[in-house]
Amino acid sequence: MRYLSSLLLIVIAFGCKSPEVAVVEEAPEQNEMPERKPELKRTLMFSMERTPCFGKCPIDKAEFYNDGTIMYNGTRDGILDGRAIAYTDNGELISAIYGEYYSEEYKKKYDDPHVSDLPSTIITFYDAYGTAYPSEIRVDAPSELREMERRVDELLRSITNWEMIGGAHSPKR
Repeated sequence: MRYLSSLLLIVIAFGCKSPEVAVVEEAPEQNEMPERKPELKRTLMFSMERTPCFGKCPIDKAEFYNDGTIMYNGTRDGILDGRAIAYTDNGELISAIYGEYYSEEYKKKYDDPHVSDLPSTIITFYDAYGTAYPSEIRVDAPSELREMERRVDELLRSITNWEMIGGAHSPKR
């Protein structure tokens, strides 16, 4: 009888235990997956450099990359003194400017040798293979290049998250 009671107790103890059920979460629907942008290889899209004059004019260079990175080096009277880097909107605005103004057909130089104390702006476009298409602008430049120069200057001045590199000075405002 003792043997039967012990057996009954063991059966009740282990027989009444509810089976463990593995919970499997269903994979989210295809349209529920988080959107991921593919990693971009950082490539230079265009640059803008401003050269000195005898008066007060900015001397600086900015490089614009497809991933939204902007590298800046201000020497005199620019928006910053020294080297800096900023990260913008994943390259959308930079790509828009590039797409609107890119051309391999601009002349290499817009100048008049009779005009002396004017600074130059050098806008250089880069194609998908890294080939550079520079245009030095002093006088008689196409309105598109002047408009691009103005838009790029506005973009540079609107950035508030500059990170100074290597002991550079803080932004001028």
